[in-house]
Amino acid sequence: MNVQTQLRILAAVDANAGVLTPETAALLGISRTLLTRARNEGILDRPTRGVYVRPGNVVSLAAIDAARIGPPAVLSHRGAASFYGWDGVQPGAIEWSIPHTRHPAIAGVHLRRRFDDLDVVERDGLLVTSPAQTLADLGHVVETDIVERAIESALREGDITDSALRAFAAPASHRPGAPTLRVALNRRPEGAPHTDSDAETLCIQVYRHRGVRDPVRQYEIWDDDVFVAQVDLHWWPIPFGVEVDGLASHATPDALQYDLNRANRIGDAQHLIRRFTYWDVVRRPAYVCRETLRGLAITEALFANSRRKRQIGR
Repeated sequence: MNVQTQLRILAAVDANAGVLTPETAALLGISRTLLTRARNEGILDRPTRGVYVRPGNVVSLAAIDAARIGPPAVLSHRGAASFYGWDGVQPGAIEWSIPHTRHPAIAGVHLRRRFDDLDVVERDGLLVTSPAQTLADLGHVVETDIVERAIESALREGDITDSALRAFAAPASHRPGAPTLRVALNRRPEGAPHTDSDAETLCIQVYRHRGVRDPVRQYEIWDDDVFVAQVDLHWWPIPFGVEVDGLASHATPDALQYDLNRANRIGDAQHLIRRFTYWDVVRRPAYVCRETLRGLAITEALFANSRRKRQIGR
């Protein structure tokens, strides 16, 4: 194979996000025979049947799927949520949207009648539904709790803002999954801070499902004009809060020392804090709720007693 033909084939690969199929190659005047020769001569690799890449290139499964499906195809639903790395969705999940007039070549494809209306962005050479569109689509294939976890994760990562997501969801009655998205959004106070971890989101869901009233998120404790700490979940005006510790909360001696000093400052500010681990939330939800309600009751009684003493002292 001459150098000019080699360069033409490699240029075709590069022009198609690093992945070339026989169908796309044929449109560019490159035959299956040439692709086979290029593979045999080490000019191309074939990671799977019908897909060719530059030798040694590591190509994602999503890019390979996109090539097999052929344009137009948009990574969507759980596939897009996994691409963004959001909580609640299995890493590596792949799901696509294509026009309803086409016939899907692989599983995990949604035929969309309003394909041209999808809100789409380009990331890493792939067409992906925008964060707002992805969260709406998720509501069509998963339960509300998963959508809620994905929302908090998207807000945490800065992929979208609360106001932008509400604006997208409000008029979207025609979008599949939009009703579920609106239910999930209604669970969080408008403009409220995002949770700082998936464990916190799961803890809020545990409280909701078991009848514990919603806490305030990311509550700041102050001692006069001095900032003391920000607490994951809090039940103001009762001076009681909950912290949900991740697996690496005390990973280093410095982290442990900081944590102890912080706990002492919170105590000095006369706030009672209960602490739970991720595994408490996931495996012992009844225990988490029972101890939270116990802490609330104790703190409320102490708070009421202190308030009565102050009134008597006047």
